[in-house]
Amino acid sequence: MQRLLAFLVCLGLALPAAAQNADAPIQQVLQAHGELVAKASRRTIQTAIDGLTASGLPAAQNVLQRWQDKEMWQDEETGLFVFATEIDRDTIHIFDVADGADLGEVPDDTYKQLKPNSGVRGLIAAGLVRFQLTDPDPAVRLTALNAIARDPDETHLRALRDVQAAEADPDLVAQMTRLERLLTIEFGADEAEKVQAISYFNGDLGVDARAVLNPLVTTRIEVGEAIPIGPEVVRPVTPGDDTLSKEDAYDLLVRADLAPPLIPQSEVREALIRNIDAGMVAGVQVATLDTDQARNVAFATLVSEGLTEPAATAQDIDTALAAYQFFEVFTGPSPTVARAAQEVLTGIETSVALNQTADLALDAISLASIYFLAAIGLAITFGVMGVINMAHGEFIMMGAYTGYVVQLFVPDHTLSILLA
Repeated sequence: MQRLLAFLVCLGLALPAAAQNADAPIQQVLQAHGELVAKASRRTIQTAIDGLTASGLPAAQNVLQRWQDKEMWQDEETGLFVFATEIDRDTIHIFDVADGADLGEVPDDTYKQLKPNSGVRGLIAAGLVRFQLTDPDPAVRLTALNAIARDPDETHLRALRDVQAAEADPDLVAQMTRLERLLTIEFGADEAEKVQAISYFNGDLGVDARAVLNPLVTTRIEVGEAIPIGPEVVRPVTPGDDTLSKEDAYDLLVRADLAPPLIPQSEVREALIRNIDAGMVAGVQVATLDTDQARNVAFATLVSEGLTEPAATAQDIDTALAAYQFFEVFTGPSPTVARAAQEVLTGIETSVALNQTADLALDAISLASIYFLAAIGLAITFGVMGVINMAHGEFIMMGAYTGYVVQLFVPDHTLSILLA
């Protein structure tokens, strides 16, 4: 009897509690891409994900979610896919992928857990986003768009383009179009489509647009005997202006092996110390060498006497800078895209400056009107009474408070102001 019970327990673990529906539509879709799903790689798996998302089956979204969470297994004997949770090292609890029906506990000997890597999980996540973007509830679609905007990914661009034409809500269409343009600028593969997407934001004051465009126009300063001709060159730079100081320009020459390095003050001091004789250096009392200028003069004397190596003078530095051309170049991979972004950003900066000017003008008019009211109040009271009466401020406050109280009882703002 004990042997019989043990055999029945083993048999119960070996056989599912219910038969799996091998002919279920979602199982058939998985079987059609079975080899790709079982050996998923970022390079090949997109076909299987597209098959699931395009199937229109209600179970497809759940399959993608459980697959992403590493809860999908494959029976290596039958090739059928199941959902499973591990009971222990040798036993799993399996469920049908079609309807989640409990198939019981079985040994995991013939089952293989599907463990997609991070790249495949990213593509699966994009497939799940596509389900959210086509959800019947506009609130769900809006939530999906906001989630993409917060953490955009290259895979989201294709998902947006696939569902963009089917969107009917005008507000969501506008937000989806804007988001697709932003992702095209950031992740688009074609230079022409990037330039077209950049032009969409002409005059746009959104912070998100500037955040995407600014990295495209990063530059660096280079030096050469002549300014090269090409789209990557932004403009010539003159040493000594706000962009490039003379010191930085000379350092650039030194790094390019076009000029000898300047002698630091520490080496000047060491040269002076080496040539101290009876408390003097080059005929100058050591006690007077308490400034960089005095030390440089003494150092120049040592150079003229041939006692140390010469250092570059200010005239030498100017001569070296004049012998070369300094210019600014775009550092991005595409100068054409960078120039398009620069033009749009220039227009945006102009619009921002105009808006700021308008804001300042309105603020100035508002403040001036307050001073004007106070001035005419003093003028009227003085003209009528012959004395300066400082109480007109209280009368103005009475009027303002009257307007406030009337608005509490009359919701219409225009009518309440007329009544007050």
